[in-house]
Amino acid sequence: VAFAYNAYSILETGRDEYGEKFPLIFKSIGDAKLPATIYLTTIPIKVFGLTEWSIRFPSAAFGILAVIFFYLLVKEVTNNNLMAFLAGLLLALSPWHLQHSRSLFDTNISFAFVMVGTYLYVRYLRSDLIRPRAAGVPLQKARKGLTFSTSLALPFIFYALAIYTYFSDRLFVPLFVVGLGFLYRRKLIRNKQRFFICLLPSLILITPLVYALATSSVSFHKVAITTIFSYSRPEAETKKLKLEDPPFLFSLFHNRLIENSLLVTRRYLNHFSPSFLFVSGTYEDAKQKIVGMGEMYWYELPFLVWGLVLLLKSKSSFKPLFLLWLLLGPLPAAITRDEVHGRRAMETLPPLLFFISLGLVSFLSYLKGLTFPKRTFLLFVFSGAFLFRFGYYLLSYYIFTPAVTFQGPGGWGCGYKELVAAITPIQNRYSQVVGDTSYQSAYLF
Repeated sequence: VAFAYNAYSILETGRDEYGEKFPLIFKSIGDAKLPATIYLTTIPIKVFGLTEWSIRFPSAAFGILAVIFFYLLVKEVTNNNLMAFLAGLLLALSPWHLQHSRSLFDTNISFAFVMVGTYLYVRYLRSDLIRPRAAGVPLQKARKGLTFSTSLALPFIFYALAIYTYFSDRLFVPLFVVGLGFLYRRKLIRNKQRFFICLLPSLILITPLVYALATSSVSFHKVAITTIFSYSRPEAETKKLKLEDPPFLFSLFHNRLIENSLLVTRRYLNHFSPSFLFVSGTYEDAKQKIVGMGEMYWYELPFLVWGLVLLLKSKSSFKPLFLLWLLLGPLPAAITRDEVHGRRAMETLPPLLFFISLGLVSFLSYLKGLTFPKRTFLLFVFSGAFLFRFGYYLLSYYIFTPAVTFQGPGGWGCGYKELVAAITPIQNRYSQVVGDTSYQSAYLF
């Protein structure tokens, strides 16, 4: 609602809800929203009017865009149409992705920008790289004819757009770009002058946002209330620890560096845990919670493990890319106060799905060598597991989950729409309408 409220205000007045003219940091409800999602939302509101459909349109459209470019990325890397199709299908049906595509979430839009940027980056690398044969994937000759400027400047621009969209990408994207630069440095340094020319547009693009972030008190406040680095242990707990440990041990094991390091490590590893991925997901946040499910389907686990093994054994030129993507994905979530957070760790999803699609291709290849009865039985078991779990996801999404997440300060805030509809016809009878602000951001309605 806050995205739509500010987008409509920008469209009508050129100012946000606080009167700031075309800001790059939106104070909003105190969470310092980045600008890309709000400005993008003005387009469907202008075209289709201020409706729920137009507000949700950007997230849904970019969700589709992410699926398309993930398909193209996998096809570019492997030249395997089946694997690319499976990868796109897995993303399209992923609870992790679907949960953030059906409402207006900035993470879904930045996720698509990163996907497009990575596809274009790989496309450039393929211009004169030949990938060795790996894991049963056929060899593809390198693409020729792509100029340096058209194939390398664009991915940097899309990465910059991701930084304009979601706060987690302020950490993920720079580390990802630097990591890719290091991994493929031999390719990039062949013409240093052109490399910096291609980098220049994205640097110019990102400069106003960097300045806005550096001078925004709201932005610093968001960092302070979100990350673990500003957390202070309660005084009572500190006194208890000092009584239990000698001064030397207390200083050695309970200093901020040690404790923050342990907290970050634990949260980082939590995002690779079977509990998060396949059992309970983001259980602390009602807007991300899917009752009875994790962020992925449990039947994907064996294909994920096998696909990772195949990739590690391969000599693919792009193996480091997906491993880097996997390792950096949970980092923005790991430094925040939540034990797990699906939105902030969403960049972990593409490499996981790549591993699963690689494992599925290997599984289907294995089935071809079996007798018809064995092949039919295994396909029946796999199809049954898929239909059962996907069917349960739909039931949970539409029936089970709304029953426990529709209300409350941490939920979807249901009821305000009906409240406004009931009050509007009779509001002129009263001098003042008072709303209960303890429920959830009532002023937006």
